[in-house]
Amino acid sequence: MNPNVKNETRWRHLLYSAEKIFAEKGYHDATISDIAKAAELSEGTIYEYFSSKEDLFFSIAIVRTSDQEKEIDFILEHITGAESRLRAYLYHYMWFWQNYKDYASISLLNYKQNRKFVETEAHTLAQGFFHRVPAILKEGIESG
Repeated sequence: MNPNVKNETRWRHLLYSAEKIFAEKGYHDATISDIAKAAELSEGTIYEYFSSKEDLFFSIAIVRTSDQEKEIDFILEHITGAESRLRAYLYHYMWFWQNYKDYASISLLNYKQNRKFVETEAHTLAQGFFHRVPAILKEGIESG
């Protein structure tokens, strides 16, 4: 949760509504008005939580990546053996993209094309998430 958020439920509802609109229309064609309508909130309420459309857009990636990271941490904490850990990681990774199609759409079609994305916290989080595979492989090599 964002520590500056007064109502996490509303904040997440807004994020997920925006995610749907960005997936349908793309970043450039989506408007704050579209997002407000989808979230059934006023445009002013959006600006209580996010400073701009871009802030809202990149916040989606931060939340989805953070949530995915927490999920995989929990899963891997309960699995031993590099082969099983790698299999669980890859299974969860594929499950995530299959079950969050709106996020997959904006990730593949919008974030990858946005030069500012590499400067965001979400990009840093994603890099850390992907560095788990070499660590798991190294664990497997060391254990024979």
